[in-house]
Amino acid sequence: MFFSRKKLHTLKEEIIQEAQKQADAIVEQAQDFQRSLFKKETEIENEKRLLKTKKGEVTKKLKHVQTKEKALEKKEKALLEQLQKTASFSEKEAVEEVRKRAKKDARLLYDQTLFSEKEQFENDAKRLLITALERCSQNQTSDTHLSFLELHTKEEKALLIGKKGCVISLLEKLLGVSLFFEETSLLLHISAFHPLKREVAKKTIATLLPEKNFQRGTVLNAKEKAEIAIEKECEKRGIETVHELGLKPMHEDLYTHIGKLFFHKSLGQNLLEHSKEVAILSGILASELTLDVEKAKRMGLLHDIGKTISNIDSHALAGAAFAKGCGENSTVVNGIESHHKEKEPISFEASLIPICDRISATRKGARNSSQTKFFERINDIETHAKSLPHVKDAYSLRAGKELILLVDPDVSLHENRKKELQANLCQYIDEKKHIRGSLQITLLSDQKDFFTSKNISVSGTI
Repeated sequence: MFFSRKKLHTLKEEIIQEAQKQADAIVEQAQDFQRSLFKKETEIENEKRLLKTKKGEVTKKLKHVQTKEKALEKKEKALLEQLQKTASFSEKEAVEEVRKRAKKDARLLYDQTLFSEKEQFENDAKRLLITALERCSQNQTSDTHLSFLELHTKEEKALLIGKKGCVISLLEKLLGVSLFFEETSLLLHISAFHPLKREVAKKTIATLLPEKNFQRGTVLNAKEKAEIAIEKECEKRGIETVHELGLKPMHEDLYTHIGKLFFHKSLGQNLLEHSKEVAILSGILASELTLDVEKAKRMGLLHDIGKTISNIDSHALAGAAFAKGCGENSTVVNGIESHHKEKEPISFEASLIPICDRISATRKGARNSSQTKFFERINDIETHAKSLPHVKDAYSLRAGKELILLVDPDVSLHENRKKELQANLCQYIDEKKHIRGSLQITLLSDQKDFFTSKNISVSGTI
């Protein structure tokens, strides 16, 4: 039989393809076998390692048993020697010896048990604190003394500055803040020691800009509305905080003051974040110790509520009195008033608050003492100024180098009264050593004119 060249070529191709398939199958089988072999080798290696580990454990146990055997032999020898000595004792002496030895053994057992339990208690306490800290992740960053308001156009910037800076100067004096722009920026910088003042100023200016009206009466009216709006925001923030912590509802006045904690600091640490953290830590520890979690959290959240109340000597006692007036039970009230040891705690939950307070306050970077002390000195000057006759309000500007006093209209008409105010403030600042250098006092009345004192040189440090 003869085939044509084309058929032969086709037949050759088919034979080659069939051979190729068989070769591929053989290669795949070889690879499968290789993989199976590698798996077996891995299992064998694992078994070897396991056997080596078990051998090590057995060797270790064997050494331990040998050590115990030696100890027992030594003890047996000692007992034998003691028995030989005891054999010469009388009955009375033998009883006394047994009693003495029993007391010694009992004392040793007691000390060992006490040490073991003490070590266990310390480990449990550490574990509780570590668990609490791991589960509590509050933000520890604190804002600076600046707030910002972004303007939309250069016209708004020019309107806000006013002719020769008259508008921005009026706003600074009425709002008690420092206002300034960078040269080419539309970002208004609002500077003040108190975050609440900055927020009021920001809202007031944002309200006035669309109206393009910066008359004194309009500014004061907008400021009053901004203060009311912030009061409502504080109440909302307080409600959200209580809900976030899973607490039962509180009196509406407590909500407002909880929200106000956001605008207060202690050594640079935001008091609302601090109070939330203390509440969370107290709740975790109370849960681990099977105490009342609700009470512990309420104490933690409200422990610094007194710092939102003006003119107080003790924020712990003032906060406790305020909480009591808002219907909090006596256990929670005691937890607030006892967290600085001014009262004795009457519950285990109350005893947790000082611990959690210190944990939150002493975290690295949580607080800045030098900044807060400076703010306290500035606040002291403002508070004293407000207590003087005919002074309605007082604001510190320019790092405490300028003091704005809102006074009754008749003060501006009497030079002697102005001098009395200046002299009183100068003497107070000099005695308290709050300021070094010069202090400019500006008297601002409800009339349109301003009266600015000359610089007063006082001693002390800031």
